[in-house]
Amino acid sequence: MYCIPSFSRFTRKWINWKYFKDYFPIELVKTAELPSDGNYLIGSHPHGVMCAGLYCAVGTDACGWPEKYPG
Repeated sequence: MYCIPSFSRFTRKWINWKYFKDYFPIELVKTAELPSDGNYLIGSHPHGVMCAGLYCAVGTDACGWPEKYPG
């Protein structure tokens, strides 16, 4: 299960997201283990344009979300 159900697995893997991540220096840093049997709410502040980095990190596969947090 992915955190953004409106995006299919196909669109999460688009190459455009990798170009977006490379153009803006976006990096996903894992600081804690999250058990896969729980539900989590991910928030970002400030809202608006600044949330594009969070969206790229957790809403797509460009930063390696499925590899760092499997399940």
